[in-house]
Amino acid sequence: MNLTCLRAPARSRQIAVATQTRDMHRQAQKLGERAFCKDYFLVTAAIPRSVCVATLNVTLRSIYDMVKIIGIDPGLAETGIGIIRGAGLKVNDYSFGVINTDKATPLPERLDSIFAQILSILKDEKPDIMIVEDIFFMQKYPKAGIILGKVTGVILLAANQAGLNVKEIPVREAKQVLTGNGNASKLQLEEAVRYFLNISTPLNSYHVSDATALALIGLFRYQK
Repeated sequence: MNLTCLRAPARSRQIAVATQTRDMHRQAQKLGERAFCKDYFLVTAAIPRSVCVATLNVTLRSIYDMVKIIGIDPGLAETGIGIIRGAGLKVNDYSFGVINTDKATPLPERLDSIFAQILSILKDEKPDIMIVEDIFFMQKYPKAGIILGKVTGVILLAANQAGLNVKEIPVREAKQVLTGNGNASKLQLEEAVRYFLNISTPLNSYHVSDATALALIGLFRYQK
């Protein structure tokens, strides 16, 4: 699978930092600095209580090492891949793409193809952590939910064989962080992802934008 590889323009890094910093400042006023840092970065010891939230983006650059996050949006016909490399709130470069399978192909072969391609990407890219969209209960479409569970299963297996740590996050959570609305549409999330990465042209797949959104959340939350 060929990923579209790009380096994040300087303006996109500034946009991401400025946007997140404004949100952090507002949230800090409500929750307090320590609570906010714990919620968004899952660390507290590394960030002194005296640090001003408005300048937290600068502090993060010196505290955290560069990290590479891979986000995956599972799908049988199309699995989205998004890879972000950066530190704290700073995006240095990114890549994205999809894994497609033919509906005429038997299910076991399609699952095997997804597994093999994911494992190959993990070995080539060597990410620090994988963020996978958490499976939600599909009451109206139980069969689709079962299939999605099988796809997620082979993705998790590939991550385990690559020795990679995995976090599962609901896409609703990514929508809440990136757009401020957990019920945002796929189009709104796609636009938010392009805003953070300074991409002017629409992404070619909502699976790509969902996966890249997950990778961005991973960058903001999980550090070395």
